[in-house]
Amino acid sequence: MYLRTTKRKNRDGSVVEYFQLAHNERDPESKKPVAHIIHSFGRADQLDRDDLVRLCRSIARVCGLEISDLSDDNQVKATAAGTDLPGEKTWHRQNHQGTL
Repeated sequence: MYLRTTKRKNRDGSVVEYFQLAHNERDPESKKPVAHIIHSFGRADQLDRDDLVRLCRSIARVCGLEISDLSDDNQVKATAAGTDLPGEKTWHRQNHQGTL
């Protein structure tokens, strides 16, 4: 599963971005991966960032990860808890103030 972003261009030239939770499955006939939308979160500019961070923390808790919200840099960092291996990943979204 992954967070999918799609963009749509309006008549006035503005671009609107949407967030969706998706999962790829291989089509049995064409043998190509096909994205299946599990949940549509809606327009990125209308989402509550705190709700998405709370969802990230909930998922991370189940997966044994620790989430650090680096809101000054508009980043969210996940670190593997209880491991000796370096398990640190950082996700960065550009040009979207107040969203993941």
